Amino acid sequence: MGIGTLLGLWTRAAALGGMALSLTFLLVVSWHTTPYYLGPDIVFLAAFTPLALAPPSRWSVDAAVSRRLQLDPSQHAAVPEGRRQFLGTLTVATWIGLAGLAAGGSAAALGRLLEPSRTDAADGHATLHPPSQPTAGAAGPVSTADASTGTAIGRAADVPIGGSAPFADPTTGASAVVIRSRAGVYEACSAVCTHQGCTLEYRGEVLRCPCHGAAFDPATGAVLQGPARQPLATFDVRAPGDGNLYVSS
Repeated sequence: MGIGTLLGLWTRAAALGGMALSLTFLLVVSWHTTPYYLGPDIVFLAAFTPLALAPPSRWSVDAAVSRRLQLDPSQHAAVPEGRRQFLGTLTVATWIGLAGLAAGGSAAALGRLLEPSRTDAADGHATLHPPSQPTAGAAGPVSTADASTGTAIGRAADVPIGGSAPFADPTTGASAVVIRSRAGVYEACSAVCTHQGCTLEYRGEVLRCPCHGAAFDPATGAVLQGPARQPLATFDVRAPGDGNLYVSS
């Protein structure tokens, strides 16, 4: 739809498709977006309207195919004009589609070659290792499930400052995440979006849904941006000094 609108290729059909897509997003996604200006689908819906109503521009692919057919009216004279217009446009659309696939594949391959290798730690994401066991005679809890401290989920040192690490909810086994917002301060909550159950990602100091754009406050679980409406379940996190992190609902 984007290529068709940009090049004037079956312009009205592409514009009607864009209107339908924008209306769908408006009704199911951006209607609940807060603040409202982060959901521009109503603007896109209005912008597609003139393209759906007006005839193709003289600079469009549709107009160029029509002019080419008019220059040689004797060619394929037995074929109706409308069918010739459709076949001519279809041929151009096929070549444009193949060129777009080739360009997209080349750009993706070049991006992978030029992208520097990154580690999880560089991205602020880490992996929790099994809880460490205190040495003999050391003070502190040694069990991974202690009524006073909660359930041990891993070593505190595994979570970098400003980073996060996933773990499983000790009660349900669902995805959860622990975040170290600053030295000595840990926050943990469910990593399952309350909208449609997608796994959340910790980016820009908030938990974001990669599926529909919802955002949550990791400290309180509160919804910062729709379409989700229900907050996340949170955990009480403790780091009692034995090197482990403990959570309780």
